Amino acid sequence: MSERKRSLSLDYLETLIPASGLVRFLEQYGGSKIYVPKTLGLAGNRVRTCPLEGLVAWPRKKELREKFGGLDVCVPMGKSFLARQYKKDGLDNKAISRKLGIGVRRVAIMTGPEKTCSGNAAA
Repeated sequence: MSERKRSLSLDYLETLIPASGLVRFLEQYGGSKIYVPKTLGLAGNRVRTCPLEGLVAWPRKKELREKFGGLDVCVPMGKSFLARQYKKDGLDNKAISRKLGIGVRRVAIMTGPEKTCSGNAAA
């Protein structure tokens, strides 16, 4: 008996949600579990809602409900993704570090250009 996957990867989320929506989604739910209902609407006497409904309409939301509907799924923190998006939006490293709760040096590593091995050679 195989168990269905219960965590969302950032790569998968990036294929489903446009960047601006993904930023809002990660800011609100990153690092937590969310329940993804199979269907929306009334279930008994309570209204079933989905955390995804608060986002702008994105075309593949139905796919996510079909794949993970009825499950509690873990949402990744996505700090590297958020740091890069905040940098594109014009925030400096200090503001990003405070917003994400990480050090300025870590932000520089996350948002800087690809690093090459050009340091001092061992003698």
